[in-house]
Amino acid sequence: MPLLQHALDTDLERLALDLIVPSLLDQGFFYVDNFLGELVGHFVLDQVKELHSSGVLQDGQLAGPDRSCGISKRTIRGDKIAWAMVACYPGNGTGYVKHVDNPNADGRCVTCIYYLNKNWNAEEHGGILRIFPEGKSYVADVEPLFDRLLFFWSDRRNPHEVLPSYATRYAITVWYFDSEERAEAKRRFRDLTASTQDQDRRTL
Repeated sequence: MPLLQHALDTDLERLALDLIVPSLLDQGFFYVDNFLGELVGHFVLDQVKELHSSGVLQDGQLAGPDRSCGISKRTIRGDKIAWAMVACYPGNGTGYVKHVDNPNADGRCVTCIYYLNKNWNAEEHGGILRIFPEGKSYVADVEPLFDRLLFFWSDRRNPHEVLPSYATRYAITVWYFDSEERAEAKRRFRDLTASTQDQDRRTL
């Protein structure tokens, strides 16, 4: 098993160095198909479906203070999530309007999404992730195909949106963090919390 793990780690490191990093630097995103393979991909999909059917998934939240200005949150993002960041768009035409994952320097550096949608037909089912790479004259449309792994910058270099989905659409999202930016974000949060507590004490 250690040898197998070492081989897997080596393959992933080679994938990162040879393909992912150069592609991120050049165009801001990268995806690879058939990432885990049919068998493992189906196992992951079954686990996600079980989460969905058990009611674990909750309505997705908006980051930061309420910026909706009276607009229904569902008009901004209509997915349901669990905080392993399993996301499900239920197929009723919901999506997620153009946004940035990390607009406030919270430490998130690279967004990584693994898609789990068998027999997905974008013309019929919609649900495309549309990326607007900074400084580029084009947009990138990524279909949420089964066993596809996608990487893109989490900050303002890559605004993106999820177009309306007309079939159940599953994805798992994780983020890679910049340690220095994350530490600074935590410091700002601690300072803000301490300042708020001091104001509350003075008010009392």
